[in-house]
Amino acid sequence: MGGIGKTTLARKVYDDSSIRSRFDKHAWVTISQEYNQRQMLLEVVSSITGSNQEMSDDELMENVYRGLKGRRFLIVIDDIWSTEAWDQMQRIFPNDDNKSRILLTARLKYVADYVNCPDFPPHSKSFLSLADSWNLFTEKIFKTDQCPSLLVEIGKHIVQQCQGLPLSIVVVVGLLGKMNLTHDNWKNVEENLNSFFGTVCERCQSILCLSYNYCPNI
Repeated sequence: MGGIGKTTLARKVYDDSSIRSRFDKHAWVTISQEYNQRQMLLEVVSSITGSNQEMSDDELMENVYRGLKGRRFLIVIDDIWSTEAWDQMQRIFPNDDNKSRILLTARLKYVADYVNCPDFPPHSKSFLSLADSWNLFTEKIFKTDQCPSLLVEIGKHIVQQCQGLPLSIVVVVGLLGKMNLTHDNWKNVEENLNSFFGTVCERCQSILCLSYNYCPNI
């Protein structure tokens, strides 16, 4: 589902200097639910060649192919929603058997299974454990400091209500970060967490509503 950390994990891989140094070319493309071929091509061309000239789609595809041909590349395709989008996109990436890599994130299992190859099965993100949720919570709100002992118990109650979803934890941290770090303030958040989530719903709606729309029928 949205907010579980797919893009964050992909970004950590993409930005890692020891990984980037293995590749000649790098590009990050965000697809989202409405696939726009031209926008995708413009993003790749800009990353690969630095060019932003006006070209037709065919010229853009040729530019991408030629810019990557013979080079080892790392391409991240973030938030892909359909197999059709993948079928259209993969044609522009040359296969020179030189250990180039294309990393995709997807919310839909059948898309991941469709793109899957035997050597690289899909990696499924799971909800955070309570311990990992607490670590994320304290890292975000206290940085390198320890959580004050007065706030530990109430803080863990708040984290538990986030149900292991990283986005929910980050949203709550954003709320708490605007308040003084007092037990009364945190208690108020804990008691009204549902309404607080409603307050930030508009901020998260574009991310989360897509996941709800694609929930399986039970």
